[in-house]
Amino acid sequence: MENEKELVPPTGVAEPVSATEPMQVAAVTTGVEDASQTQEAGAMTAAPSAEENLSVSAEAPVQGSPVGAVEAAPAGVVPTVGAAGANGSELPDELRGWNWGAFLLTWIWAIAHKTWIGLLSLVGGLIPFVGPVIVLVMWIMLGLKGNEWAWKNRKFASVEEFKEVQKKWAIWGLVLFIISIVLTAVFFSMIMALLGSAALSEGIQ
Repeated sequence: MENEKELVPPTGVAEPVSATEPMQVAAVTTGVEDASQTQEAGAMTAAPSAEENLSVSAEAPVQGSPVGAVEAAPAGVVPTVGAAGANGSELPDELRGWNWGAFLLTWIWAIAHKTWIGLLSLVGGLIPFVGPVIVLVMWIMLGLKGNEWAWKNRKFASVEEFKEVQKKWAIWGLVLFIISIVLTAVFFSMIMALLGSAALSEGIQ
């Protein structure tokens, strides 16, 4: 029985290696190296470089902002954002008030600002009896609602542009109003002079 037991080699003594085992080990080592190189190449291909990440992050829109959002407005320009009127928003509170340009130039201002209701100040005078009342009412309405109608019907780049345009209309309206007053005074003076001279000539005769 003891002779039939397998002989176990003592500890520290290497078992004999067959001739084919070195070739198998070399093949396994080569396969592991190839797999490692393949994984490294795949990682380099999949992972973008730091420069690519920076370029992508610079081009990507800010999270939470809508795609194609309006660019930041220049300094001093108030962007118009909203959903009503030609300017895309309701009339700002700072623009509420009397519009002297609309009040003084009435239908001329109305045509320039596509506010066609203002033409009643022109054609209303042709209506018998109530014509003067319509004209007076439209003058007042244009003064009160002029800023709102202009903001709604005509495109402006900013609040500052709106103020500048309406200021020019007010200046021209005041200038033309003064000229009309002067011309009216001169006209009536000439009429009175003619009537006086006619009365004087009749008195002499």
